[in-house]
Amino acid sequence: MFSEISKNVTTRLFEVRRLLAHIQALEGILPSDPAVADIVGILRGLFFVDLYGAFEYAVEQSVQTFLQHLSAAGIPYREFEQLLFAITLHQEFESAATVAHRKKWSQRRSLLTKQISGDTCQVNDLMFHYYLQSISYSTIRDIFEWLCIPKSAVPDTRIIGYIDEISGARMEIAHGRKSAQDVGRRWSSSDLEKRLEAIGEESNYIIASFDEFVIQKGFVAAAHRVKYLPSARP
Repeated sequence: MFSEISKNVTTRLFEVRRLLAHIQALEGILPSDPAVADIVGILRGLFFVDLYGAFEYAVEQSVQTFLQHLSAAGIPYREFEQLLFAITLHQEFESAATVAHRKKWSQRRSLLTKQISGDTCQVNDLMFHYYLQSISYSTIRDIFEWLCIPKSAVPDTRIIGYIDEISGARMEIAHGRKSAQDVGRRWSSSDLEKRLEAIGEESNYIIASFDEFVIQKGFVAAAHRVKYLPSARP
């Protein structure tokens, strides 16, 4: 299910690595051609934009694929993990919050009726689209919590700073606060390589975490989970 995402992320990260290799090659001729320094600075800045794009793709596609699976899995509402109702009943919560005053009690009752019903879940797989337009560590932490994924948002705490740094650098360039050259001159190619490795590790970790969560049916309440596991099928 998540193998296509993994394949595409690998391709995108390879593109970033090719850009880094070009930067390193240009750095090698800086002593004999100082004019190249400006180009190198620009490319280092654009490295962050390209790397962030690969990372956002990994996160957004993993979330969207998971939400699509919730709709396709045929799980009755009453069998979901309790805290996941914040997601599976998103539309009902929205309606209950905006309905006219005289209808609010009926709307609340309708929400709770669906929660214990045998109807199968249908969710909007783009419900987090805008939230995932600027991803930081806290974004991933929140997504793991809201979707009830019982793991840390990162495999190693050292990655937290890299995520926020790359997201911040990309935003500075994309929103015009700094030029690519201004951002790029702050780092060497060895700095960029460390950040590429960290984001590659985090991207693979996120994809694997969602894949594992789906396989183990962690979104199903413990009392009902076993019948949905592959081992329970005839």
